[in-house]
Amino acid sequence: AITGTNGKSTVARMLHRIWMQHGKRAGVVTTNGVWVGDDLISTDNLSGCPGGRLLLEDPAVQAAVIEMPRKGLIVFGHPCDRYDVAALLNVQDDHVGVDGIDSLEAMARLKAEVLERAVEAAVVNAEDPLCLAMRERSAARRLILVATRLDVPALAEHLAQNGAGVFLAPHEDE
Repeated sequence: AITGTNGKSTVARMLHRIWMQHGKRAGVVTTNGVWVGDDLISTDNLSGCPGGRLLLEDPAVQAAVIEMPRKGLIVFGHPCDRYDVAALLNVQDDHVGVDGIDSLEAMARLKAEVLERAVEAAVVNAEDPLCLAMRERSAARRLILVATRLDVPALAEHLAQNGAGVFLAPHEDE
């Protein structure tokens, strides 16, 4: 399950492609549609619970990637009780003032519902203070912090404590 203010669809489609490249019959639901493998099932915005249930009920789907938007969380809730992995990408003010969300902190609490359901891993943006504040809401076995640089303080501290993390680094040709 992937949530955040921006980038959810892109990350979901990327993960869908990765699963498929590794031989899995993967499904993905985003605001742009629902796919099972390379087959477009619907062009409707079924992100969150409606599309997630379609994927989870399809016996052909071995891995489901579910975009969890703000409005979907408020209106429909979650498509299941737990997620193997959940990601919180960012918390921005794009929809503050809509659907009863009156602050960035309230938005972060709503988005953290996804982290609360993570069992195996929670993936959190180490460069977003609101995301970092929500990491404690997850009881997942692993916390994975992501950043654009290794020198991001939260990531560096997490790695120093033997935590897992991902960051961008330049590739040097030999």
